[in-house]
Amino acid sequence: MSDNTSIGCPKCGNVIEFPVNIAGHVTNCPSCNESIQLQLPQTAPKLEPEPQYWVKPFMSVMEESDAAGVKRVGKQLQDLLNNASADGWEYVRKETLTIQVNPGCLGSLFTSGPTYANYEYIVFKWKGE
Repeated sequence: MSDNTSIGCPKCGNVIEFPVNIAGHVTNCPSCNESIQLQLPQTAPKLEPEPQYWVKPFMSVMEESDAAGVKRVGKQLQDLLNNASADGWEYVRKETLTIQVNPGCLGSLFTSGPTYANYEYIVFKWKGE
């Protein structure tokens, strides 16, 4: 069983279906009798769009040994993920970035150099149409 394809007659627009293995042959349009060479339709390659990412800082604060705080933090993350998903974003991963913090003018008088801080980010990828 061979695959079929179709082309439109350039004169009348009638759709002509034919097996792909006879591409290159000449036939007459059954509607207007125009002579047509059966050619495979040209298809443009499907290009995937560049992914779009959204990086959202995520930081929750709670008191030490606060059991309710643990649930609150989980709920905040859950809400962020659900809201982002509803807006067309798909969760990718959580990233921890270490950031160098250079002292300002006065800070450089009292410190020996930069300090470092870790920040958490949630990475999303656009999944919308």
